[in-house]
Amino acid sequence: MPPSDPLVAKLKSQIRALRETLDPKVLTFVQQKLTGEEPYDKEAAKEAINLFLKGRTANPAFLKKLKMKLAQEGATSPGRDAEARPDGTTPPAPRQQPKK
Repeated sequence: MPPSDPLVAKLKSQIRALRETLDPKVLTFVQQKLTGEEPYDKEAAKEAINLFLKGRTANPAFLKKLKMKLAQEGATSPGRDAEARPDGTTPPAPRQQPKK
């Protein structure tokens, strides 16, 4: 079929319409998978790092450096940074009660 075929044009318009309905994150994920890259959810990774750092107080210089790096990328929450101690550590977050 030549590219000027009306069926090809119709198919391309249908593909464009379907792509517009997809979440851009999902589309990026699929494109990365197809090219052989290993996609991961950056937001979930940043949240995991923040959860890991909540109760850590060892090596305050490293934690301060890491938090500054994450803040540059917009990964840390402003509320936690506002609670920072003079030595660069943050107090542990209050524990959540388990749901019954």
